[in-house]
Amino acid sequence: MCRTNYKGIWTLGLLLLLVYFVGSNLEFDNYVCVQLGVPEATGNSPLYFVRRDFVQGISNGLAAFLGMTLALATWRRCQPFSGWCLWMSWLWFMPKVVRAAIIYWQCPWVLDPNRAVSPWPTLHAYLYDPLGRAAFWATLAATAPFVYLALRAQKLANCGSSSAEGTPGNAWS
Repeated sequence: MCRTNYKGIWTLGLLLLLVYFVGSNLEFDNYVCVQLGVPEATGNSPLYFVRRDFVQGISNGLAAFLGMTLALATWRRCQPFSGWCLWMSWLWFMPKVVRAAIIYWQCPWVLDPNRAVSPWPTLHAYLYDPLGRAAFWATLAATAPFVYLALRAQKLANCGSSSAEGTPGNAWS
């Protein structure tokens, strides 16, 4: 008979703290801005928003690294929650990391006010950039392997590697 084991649920609690304090906290983003020396945008270009999204991508990259490291460090001891922590880290943080990579790819001098030239002429062009949208959906689609690993780990943790009758079998059956 399958059982629910809540050992390791603390990993999800720690991930939620990462989401709040690193991934979505404006104060942490402001701290990163100060540390990187991010200048304020002038004129009518969307560089202010581009720089903000770039900094959020860096912050979320740190949070993704910490969340995935937590998941991998607790992989054997805290199943199924470490699997959930792995794919939730990817799902929450990686779209902004990919957006930051696109910004850096299209505008490598984004943090230098003298050389930064926005490839997007307006804020509307930046917000509705087809490459950014495609990368967002591709990042979300790439979550599928992590979900599979989490569900497989949960099934193995709850039911073991044999069926309920005690005969060896597939954990998915």
